[in-house]
Amino acid sequence: VRPTARRLVAVAAAGTGVWLLAAGVPGGPRGARADQAGIAFALASAVAFSFYLLGSARLVRDTGARPVTAWGLSIGSIPLLAWFPPWTAHPSGDPLVVAGLTAIVAVAATAVAFSLSFASLRRITPTEFAVTSTLEPALAAVAAAVFLGVTLRAPQYAGGVLTIIAVLLLAPADPGPP
Repeated sequence: VRPTARRLVAVAAAGTGVWLLAAGVPGGPRGARADQAGIAFALASAVAFSFYLLGSARLVRDTGARPVTAWGLSIGSIPLLAWFPPWTAHPSGDPLVVAGLTAIVAVAATAVAFSLSFASLRRITPTEFAVTSTLEPALAAVAAAVFLGVTLRAPQYAGGVLTIIAVLLLAPADPGPP
């Protein structure tokens, strides 16, 4: 997809919005307790996520969302199995509750979420998906404010508004038939 002015503005607004959400506290990144390693990992994660989206779009169109999700999660689990072998885990609490909560996280919050994300790549571009996914930190900030009593600052509200504007910039004026 060619980069149009509208797309570039949307990407810039989304990136700025997420930055303001994370660093929009008194003292900036230091006030948010972000150190250099944390910022480096966040940037590396952003690059990896971009590669992940761009590299997956064609694969999803060719093979489908579920196989791509299964292979991606399987390959991604290999380093985790090496660093944190399951037999070293020491869960506490009722084993059935621990197994149920683990299943919810593994299936609902991971496999289903990634599968739906990949399925969306059949209808929207990776750029649209990436910009739309910046709503997640904005919604998490709102949820933290509503349910946990976290106080948001003006820059964080501005960041949330910028992420919404970014998504609206990419919304087609005439979506056409579904």
